[in-house]
Amino acid sequence: MTKVMIAEKHTLFRQVLKSFIATESGMEVVAEVESGNDLVSKLKQVEVDLLLLDMAMPGIASLKLISLIVSMHPELKILVLDKNSGSQQITQALKNGVRGFITADQDSNEFVKALHKVAQGERYIDPAIAEKLMFDNITGNDMPLHSHISPRELEVFGLLVAGYGVNKIADQLCISNKTVSTHKAKLMEKMHFASAADLIRYALQNSLFGESSVFSEDYPSRLRGAAEKLLANSPSQVEKHIATERLYHELQVHQIELEMQNQQLRHTQLLLEESRDRYLDMYEYAPAGYLTLSRDGLLTEINVTGTELLAADRKKLLDRRFDRHVIPEDRDRWNRQFLYAAQHRERQSCELSLQRGDGSIFSAHLDLQYREVATSATMRITLSDITK
Repeated sequence: MTKVMIAEKHTLFRQVLKSFIATESGMEVVAEVESGNDLVSKLKQVEVDLLLLDMAMPGIASLKLISLIVSMHPELKILVLDKNSGSQQITQALKNGVRGFITADQDSNEFVKALHKVAQGERYIDPAIAEKLMFDNITGNDMPLHSHISPRELEVFGLLVAGYGVNKIADQLCISNKTVSTHKAKLMEKMHFASAADLIRYALQNSLFGESSVFSEDYPSRLRGAAEKLLANSPSQVEKHIATERLYHELQVHQIELEMQNQQLRHTQLLLEESRDRYLDMYEYAPAGYLTLSRDGLLTEINVTGTELLAADRKKLLDRRFDRHVIPEDRDRWNRQFLYAAQHRERQSCELSLQRGDGSIFSAHLDLQYREVATSATMRITLSDITK
């Protein structure tokens, strides 16, 4: 029994196909979906032998969807129910792993023939599609502009026409922003285009990614798609407005890219704030005392453990000389150690007797590290009690 899944966006047409296949012996419809995302999800849940696929489903772009399905389910046989694909899209789909193509207006006998041939592992091409491909090959239409671009550039192309900015494309493809910009520049050069509007117009005219992928759901104005189609279909009527339309579209593209960049910056800012808070918590409540001195020996920072070791209020410690806590017998040695660390930029260690705010004395170990950033210089000190 051949298990069939129907992937078709129109509910009524899907029901007709389901009823028709049910009359064929040896075939059973086990699942039906209406979008590319649902299709990928359903294939993980249901065992399928033959996929009847509508090339114009919403969600994932058709060519990308086919590649994804084939990579996940290499044994799955795919028969495309085609409605209005361009020859380049058909050719690429066959290269991506589709076993057969049949037009939606074909008669029932031919449809049954296609189903059984593909189910048996053979290939099937609708005569009308085969004629179209052959004619395009003879007239040279089989070498479109995008045939000269690399697979990665084609991915960037698809994401650009879907309304993605450079940052979001970089995240989607797991590459750097600079790499995306390089691919975009090479793509524009190879296609001989001057703007993103040219890319979108070309994608619409050639049904390259499927109309549903042009201006994705997160793109704020789907009316731009209609405007681009108008320009593509009636250039003579709106020729004088092309420059204005292109400029307006470019402004919209840049606006969306800026909004995406702002969103990314906000996300990065939140991460930085979280990292800063974690650092402050680690610094503040560390088991050792952490102090920062200015180049003049004034205490500018001290954590909770440091204030406890010196047994004094933090406000009374800050902006005061640290050496006032060093007992008089060790004060000269401390000053020499401090100057040596500052002059040689080397980590230094020493042991001193320090006096707490309550007058008690304890033996302390100090690690000194001189830091210089821009015009400021500080001495970072780790302080620990070694009395015990």
